[in-house]
Amino acid sequence: MQKEILRMENIVTYSGNKILLNNANINLFEGEVVGLIGVNNSGKSVLIGGITGLLPFDQGRSFFQENKVQLQSMKQSRDLGIFPIQRKSSLINSFTVAENLYMTPIKSKIIINKEDINKKTKDVLNLLDIRVDMNELVGNLSDENRLFIEICRAIVNDATLIILDNVLDGLSDSALLKLDEIFQLLKSIHVGIILVDTKLRYLKPYCQRLFVMRDGSTVGVLDQEELNDNLVISLMIGYPVEDGDQLLNNERKPNEGVLLSLKNIYLKHTLDNLSFDIYQNEILGIFNVDSSSGDAISEVIYGLSKIDKGEFLYKDKPVCFKHTQDAIQAGIAFVPEQDHLFTNLSLEENILFASLQFKSSLFGKLNNSELKYTAGELISLFLKGYINPYVPQPEIPMNRLIQRKITFSRAVATNPELLICMNPAQTIDITSKTAVYEDILTLKKLGITVLVISSDLRELLSVCERILIVNQGKVREDIIVDDRTNSKLINKYGSYLRQF
Repeated sequence: MQKEILRMENIVTYSGNKILLNNANINLFEGEVVGLIGVNNSGKSVLIGGITGLLPFDQGRSFFQENKVQLQSMKQSRDLGIFPIQRKSSLINSFTVAENLYMTPIKSKIIINKEDINKKTKDVLNLLDIRVDMNELVGNLSDENRLFIEICRAIVNDATLIILDNVLDGLSDSALLKLDEIFQLLKSIHVGIILVDTKLRYLKPYCQRLFVMRDGSTVGVLDQEELNDNLVISLMIGYPVEDGDQLLNNERKPNEGVLLSLKNIYLKHTLDNLSFDIYQNEILGIFNVDSSSGDAISEVIYGLSKIDKGEFLYKDKPVCFKHTQDAIQAGIAFVPEQDHLFTNLSLEENILFASLQFKSSLFGKLNNSELKYTAGELISLFLKGYINPYVPQPEIPMNRLIQRKITFSRAVATNPELLICMNPAQTIDITSKTAVYEDILTLKKLGITVLVISSDLRELLSVCERILIVNQGKVREDIIVDDRTNSKLINKYGSYLRQF
C-alpha cells in the first residue's frame, strides 16, 4: 500500500475579507504524479502557497508524511522536503552547475570540499542522465537544462515532494520526453510530484490523477482514464462543453455609431493586425484568451503604449495618446483589476482624485462642502446601501466590494464617454460579483460605452451585448450575445483550451 505524502482538506484562505480558497483539497502518494489545473485566478497558486508555506491558509487541515502540519514559511516546507520549482529560475547565473547544487546547507552542514562537491554533482547528473558540464556557468544553459538542474538540486536536498509550477509551457518535445524519463526515476525513489498548469495537454501524459480548480474550490478529482478534454474543460469553466461549432461573425447595422476604432494594429509582437470597432453606448466584451493581448489593447486605448503600426480612431479622428492624461481628457476612463486607493485621503477625495487631477477647471477649487456634494451623487449611485452619503467617511472601508465600487465612482467622476474595465470582478468574492455586474449595467444607463476585458467568459456573458474572442493578438470571433450564441461561445472557449 502506498504511503500518503500530502493531504490538504477543506482549505480556506483569505486576503483581507476576500476568500481566495474555499473548500480546496489535494492529496498525493509516494511515487505519484498528480496534476493541478484551472483557468487563471482559479486558486491554483494560492493552494500551492499553502503547501509551501508561502501563503499560509486560514482554515482547514494539512498533513505531510501523515503528520498534521501548519506551514508558515518556505523554510519550514523545505525542511520537510517540499521543493517548489517555478517558471522564474532560482539558480544563480554566475555560479557553475556544481556550485548551484551545493551552495545551500545540506542537513545543517555546509559542504566546502570541492572534490566532494564534484563527485556528488557527477553522481546526481548521472542518476538523471543530465548531460551538462558540471563546471558550466548556469547562465549559459538552455531553459530546459536549467529546469533539469533545479530538479537535481531538489534531489540533492532530499526532496520527497517536488512541485513544478507552470514550467512545462514552451519546452521542446524532446525536453518533455526527457521529463517523462525523470519522472519515472523520481517515482522509483518514492518522490511525489505535483504539476501545476492551465493547459491540459501538458498534464495528460504524466498525471495519474488530476485535481480541477474553479473559483477557489476543488471541483473535481479525475483518474487518468477519466481525462476527457470536454469533461475537464467543463469543470474548469463551470459550463458543459461539447466539440465547438464554428461561429460566424456578426455584422452591425450601418446606422450604429462607432465611438472607437482600431485598424490593423501592431504592437511589440503582442498585437498582430488587430482590428475592431466599439459602438456608442454598447457593453463590448473582449475575451482575453491570452492575457497579454487584452493588456496590450487596454494600454493602447488608455495611452500607456504607442502602436508600432496601424490606425487608432476616436470619434472618427486619428489619435495618438502619449499619456493617460490625454486619454482621460478625451473622455476615456480605466478601471484596473487592482484598486489603487489612498488610505490617507477621505472617501470623497478618493472618488474625485482623477477628476481633480486632470480637469484644471476643478483642480484645487472645491472646498470641503462642494467636494462632498459632488461625490455624494456618485456615492448614492454606486454605494447606496453600503455607505450613507450624508455621514462623513474620513477613511476608506476595508470591504473589498466597497473598494471596487469606489474605483468605479472615481472613473465615472471624470465624466467619460468610454470606460475600460479590466477583469472587473475577478478579485472580488464570489458572492459579491453580481453587485459589480450591476454597476457595469448602470454605466450603460448613464450613457457610457463600456469595454470589459476579461479572461473569464462567465463574467462577459453576465454583462456584455457583444463579445470579441481575442487570441495571439488577433480578433478570432465577433459574436452578438444571445441565447442562441451562448452555448456556441462556451464550446468555442473549450476549443481554445484544447488548443492550449
